[in-house]
This record gives sequence, structure tokens and C-alpha cells, in this order.
Amino acid sequence: MAIKLRKFTYLILKKIIKLMDYDTIIILSFCSTKTRELIKLTRWKVSTMIYTPVNSYIVMHIKEVNLNKQSTIIMVSVPQFYSGSETFKLPNSMQTFGLFKISKNDEFAIQVLKGFRDTAILSLHKYIMDLFLAPPDIKLQITSDTDLNSIILFDNTKSCGLFGETTYANYADQLFSKFENLQEAVVEPFVIGSLKENTILSRTKCLYFCHAGVHTESLMLHFEGYHAVFRNSECDISVVQELLDKWIRNEAFCELKSVTILLRSLCQFQITEFHNDFDAKSFDSLRRPAIYDKLTDIMGITLEPLECTDFLDIVRLSDGRVGSYKLTPKYFQFCVWD
Repeated sequence: MAIKLRKFTYLILKKIIKLMDYDTIIILSFCSTKTRELIKLTRWKVSTMIYTPVNSYIVMHIKEVNLNKQSTIIMVSVPQFYSGSETFKLPNSMQTFGLFKISKNDEFAIQVLKGFRDTAILSLHKYIMDLFLAPPDIKLQITSDTDLNSIILFDNTKSCGLFGETTYANYADQLFSKFENLQEAVVEPFVIGSLKENTILSRTKCLYFCHAGVHTESLMLHFEGYHAVFRNSECDISVVQELLDKWIRNEAFCELKSVTILLRSLCQFQITEFHNDFDAKSFDSLRRPAIYDKLTDIMGITLEPLECTDFLDIVRLSDGRVGSYKLTPKYFQFCVWD
């Protein structure tokens, strides 16, 4: 039985739409201009939209972190619309789209014609963004076998993750250089070759490198962002020494808030070669808290708070700001207090 949504009061309508899955809300908005305006009036919002290109498909994940709620929309480029598809056009757009049911659970794929793939998907993205009360964070997830020429850059995309087992440094550099103002970057694969010294990864605000290897030294010593995690690293104690020396003298790392370097299983820091020449002091609760909880989420990877009672404290000479570090044969952690 058809239900006329416009018969409901605003409060009831808002409640109904909030109970719907996000993909259902978006598809409902295609029905008519009046329906679209009703949905906008409910002032619904989501926190994140994640795009993942997979061959001829682009998968859109829509998430609201606070509600632990998410939906998925599949967009596929086709030479012609599937038989039985319902076609529609967006307001102020000449592009035609096809809506096709792909499962018994009322899941749909949105089709775009191959010759108009990029412009059609960008139009659809802009349309969906216009439905929200406030624009969500736009993130891109790329696998290491994705053709870089097929990647669509959406406005205000500030987060990108590269996933897979292995990739080449040239590929990683080309991918991340596509972003003018990168806020978050995750690099999962083992990277073969040398990254550029001025790679955009050293300028991203938050960096998580799963298999950092020999890239840790160059990235760390040129890092201009807030938070960095380097796992499975290969670097010596001189990297830690230079980081702390330059931070204390305010010669580099002015914006740095936290760093974690975890070494590979067969690597160790030679702590006996570390020179503590900066009057490091043990924990004092009058100087700073015991727990550092200013860490952030990087592309869905949660950084846990640091227990810092066994960290040593150092002071930056220019402004008296306190930083705390812990150095063991297997890892180094550093954080800066507000």
C-alpha cells in the first residue's frame, strides 16, 4: 500500500526518515522534486562518505559514526542500461541514470553510461551532498591495483587510504599528489622503491603507515603534520635523536602532536647510542597529566590513549611547551601537551 509522506506532520516525517537506511533515503529522493525537498527539510546528516573504486564499480559507504549506522550504494558504469532498469535524471542535469535492483533485499545499483562516467558520478555526488544538513567528510579508499587514471576526485576530499600487499613508490607518490590539502593518509602496502623527499605524505596532517620499512627515516624527518604512526619500521636511533633535538630547538616539527615508531621484528634501537642531552625529567602530575588522550582516528583506525607515567618529559626552548617520550629497543613514542 502506497503511503503519502506529505500527509504526515514534519515531526513524524523526520522520525520516519531517520529510521530509514541511508541508501533508501537517497533513492527515495529520486522520486520527485517534492520528495527531495521533504528529505532536505528533515535536516538529516551523516558524518562520512567513503568511495572505493573497484574495476567498473564505485562503492559508496555512507556512515554516521555517532549512531553506528551505515549503508552502501553501488555505482556501475555500463555500455547500456540493464534490461528492466528504471531511468531518471537529476535536477539541472542532462545525465540519465539507471536504477536496477540487485538483490531480494531491495538493494539497488545506480548505473551510469560509460561514455559519461566521470561527469555523471560527479553530478550524482553533488546531488547527494546537497541533500545533507552539513557536508560529511569525503574519503577515498584505493587498492594498489587501481588504475590511477580511473580515480575520480570529489570536491573537498581530504582523506585517502592506499590498501593492498605491495605497491611501488612512484604509484604512491602519484596517488597522494592528487590531493591539495590532505588531512589523513593511510598506507597499508609494502612500498617498493624510494618515495620522493617532498612527498605529500610528509605534509599530511595525520599519517598511518602500516609497513613503513626504510621509508620511516625520510618521512619522519620531513614530517610537517600533527600525528604519525610508522609500523614495521627500519630506522636507527639517530632518527629519534634528531627528532627530539630539532623539536626542543624549534627547528622543525612545530605542529607535531604525536609520533609512534614501531620497529620490525628483527630490528632494535641501540639505546646505548642515544644521548640524553636535554635534561629529561620523570613524570610529575603537577606538570602534565598521566594520560595523553589527544590522539585521533585516521581513516577509521583508532589510536588509543597513551599511558605516560613512565615517559620522560622535555621542554621546548622557545615557548616552554612540554613533550614526553618513551624509548625502548622496539619502539619510540612521543607526544606534545597543550
